[in-house]
Amino acid sequence: YDDSTFRLFSIIRIDSIATIVNLACAEENKVMMIQHPNLLDAVIFAANQDSSEEAREHSAVVLLNLAHADENKLYIAGEDYLLETLIKLVRDTSPFTRRYASAAIFTLACVPQNTSRMVQFADGQVLTALTGVLINDPVEEARINAAEALFNMARNNTEITVELIGDHPDVLPA
Repeated sequence: YDDSTFRLFSIIRIDSIATIVNLACAEENKVMMIQHPNLLDAVIFAANQDSSEEAREHSAVVLLNLAHADENKLYIAGEDYLLETLIKLVRDTSPFTRRYASAAIFTLACVPQNTSRMVQFADGQVLTALTGVLINDPVEEARINAAEALFNMARNNTEITVELIGDHPDVLPA
């Protein structure tokens, strides 16, 4: 493709994801959207592969909006590829993407059934990502989201999971 065609495709892609953001704002769409074949895959692909900062930001907002539906919280936290994507987004170069991704993780951590899975996922990579935001992120809202997510993970859990949090090398460094 020539440069003008590539730019056009980029604009179309970003506008498409922005439309999905708007659709995901409506409560009546959240459950339907997460169940739609290929829609979530397209959002995840953009979040993980798109070179456009704006496309990744929009993808993080879609995941956050979908996570606000109670029916979606267990599904999202139960899918490895969705947690992996949120971990990647919380480390993105865009402050907006990090803020939205950390808010999505916080939203998922509001459900007690999710917290143990999130703490144990990929040897504690959710904890590592949240701790990195809490310590290093210049965006206050992202740090607050990370702190609230960690708080919910400790509060909504079993003693064993709380011990895993405390023993994690990134949460309470020696």
